[in-house]
Amino acid sequence: MSDIFILIPSRIGSTRLENKPLQNIEGKSLVHRVFENALSITSNVYVATDSNRIKDNLSGVTNNIIMTSSEHISGTDRVYEASTKLNLKDSDLIINLQGDEPFLPKMQ
Repeated sequence: MSDIFILIPSRIGSTRLENKPLQNIEGKSLVHRVFENALSITSNVYVATDSNRIKDNLSGVTNNIIMTSSEHISGTDRVYEASTKLNLKDSDLIINLQGDEPFLPKMQ
């Protein structure tokens, strides 16, 4: 049986908007809002990051943080590393959910 996993790549190093994942949107960080929205699809939601600041920001929200290398050139690379650390089955479905899209509609 296949499971659905949502992996959210998130990093601090944005050049256009400083500390983008930690920006406050009505009392919660951007990455926190994306994480919460993803929970409407599955409980298998993980944030893949190289930042202790992001990890600390989510510490009261979830333990599903996977620390990844700071050398990745794309979010997809970060998601790949995180997926290997989770030891997923070949039949599992991975959704790469961008960490800067907090207003995507929740699943009904």
